[in-house]
Amino acid sequence: MIHYKFLKSSIFVLFLSNAGNFFNYLIQIVIGRYLSPEEYGIHNAVLSLGVILTSGTMMLMSLGAKYAAPMRFNRMGARSLMLRWSKNIFLWSGLGMVVLLLIIDLIAQFLKLESNYEVFAFLCGMIFVHLLTFYQGFLNGLGHHAMSNLLGLTLSIVRVLSTWGLLVSGMGYALYTVGALSFSHALSALVGGYLVYLLIQKIPHEETSKLKTFKRKQELNFLYPSFLTWTSIAILTNIDIIVIKHHFDPVITGYFTQETIIARIGLFITSALTMVLLPEITIEATKQPKHLVRTALLISGGIAGMFSLICWIAPDFLLQIIFSSNASESSYLPMLSVIYVIVAMLNLIFTINLARGNYLAQYIYFFVILFFSIVLFLIKIDSINQFIYIITIFLFILLFFNIVRLILKSVSIDKFIKKK
Repeated sequence: MIHYKFLKSSIFVLFLSNAGNFFNYLIQIVIGRYLSPEEYGIHNAVLSLGVILTSGTMMLMSLGAKYAAPMRFNRMGARSLMLRWSKNIFLWSGLGMVVLLLIIDLIAQFLKLESNYEVFAFLCGMIFVHLLTFYQGFLNGLGHHAMSNLLGLTLSIVRVLSTWGLLVSGMGYALYTVGALSFSHALSALVGGYLVYLLIQKIPHEETSKLKTFKRKQELNFLYPSFLTWTSIAILTNIDIIVIKHHFDPVITGYFTQETIIARIGLFITSALTMVLLPEITIEATKQPKHLVRTALLISGGIAGMFSLICWIAPDFLLQIIFSSNASESSYLPMLSVIYVIVAMLNLIFTINLARGNYLAQYIYFFVILFFSIVLFLIKIDSINQFIYIITIFLFILLFFNIVRLILKSVSIDKFIKKK
């Protein structure tokens, strides 16, 4: 039986999330049309590495979603949680930014960049990236899923306008496009903080007897598996461009990036499900909402799979439509789309594990993914096709073990319920 309530409540959220993704891809198209393949490869290599280095953003979104959920009827608790973690994020993100700035030359050398200016431009917005994602997660936890995605949509629109303005004015370099992203995060984070503060004022001042409280130690204990979970997802969704930039020249990386950006559409179309699912499973943890999980997996795999089918049918058409004269012939898009269907499924499964408290599994998956990523940089990769085959086999194995594990766990839960 399909979980109709979840499906109905998610339609508007999916629409808003996909509107934000549409603007994100619109700016990728604009940047891809204005920048040379070399500059485009640099732009996305810096952002992909930056996503992995700042993967704590999603950890903080999970924190906000999980621990704000029980505060939906407790104004004082919600305010305390927001202020406490806003201070923590500002402090620790600032320290992290300083550390990364000290090794900025090493990062530039790793990506084979001629200068470190692009990396510096990204790091300048690091604090605001963490604040913004925490506020989005906080809004999800309070039940304002639409508001959270509206905030993400605002970020995308601001980024489109600021980047497009720079490119039209003649600043067609990766330095300025990366800098525009940092500016967009800063502005959106300030708006998000103010929005969360206003919504907290509307929460009832009274506490309910059924309110489940969390200690700070529990919050910290949740951060470790959450960090590993989102770091794993960040690696899986961004490692490809970084590996290609490390092993091949910038022009080849630029053309590969074009196909990768299109293939990721199948992943990001379904990304809204993860943050909506996390607080809902947290609240209903004792009810074992297996229909909710099955519905989410069905939606995620179905939507991503349909987009992959389009990539197999008309890959050259998609490239020409999106990147016009800067596009090359499609060589990798069909297989890359399959890769991101698998990543979309793993993204959702990892989120389910996190919401259900299956932390040990996340530790194991993290170290497996980390070891595999290190191997990709150490071995000699002679062609991009070789890289695609290697990562596809790895993801299939990872997905297989995850699905088997979910099935076995579901069967054991059903048996336990029947015995009771």
